[in-house]
Amino acid sequence: MIKMLILLAIAFILIALIFISANMKNLRHKLRWVLLLIVCLILYTTFLMSISGQNIEVFTTDGMKEASGLYFSWLRNALRNLGTITGNAIRMDWGIKNPFS
Repeated sequence: MIKMLILLAIAFILIALIFISANMKNLRHKLRWVLLLIVCLILYTTFLMSISGQNIEVFTTDGMKEASGLYFSWLRNALRNLGTITGNAIRMDWGIKNPFS
């Protein structure tokens, strides 16, 4: 329940920032705000995904240390897997073979 309230509060803040940034005249500043908000939302969502089901109390110092350690470990493994997938895709033979030769 508390996580849902925190999620709603952060979503409300992000929506408010989007409306504030929409009033800016310069398109470049709008795009930067939108990209920043998207990155923050992705980081927050992945944080919640990484600690879900772990029964970690994030409102205590020890719980926050444990949650951040778990999150950064999860993020490191995700980036390592992405690098492995990219490396395997680069090494693949992507040439078109002529079936008539």
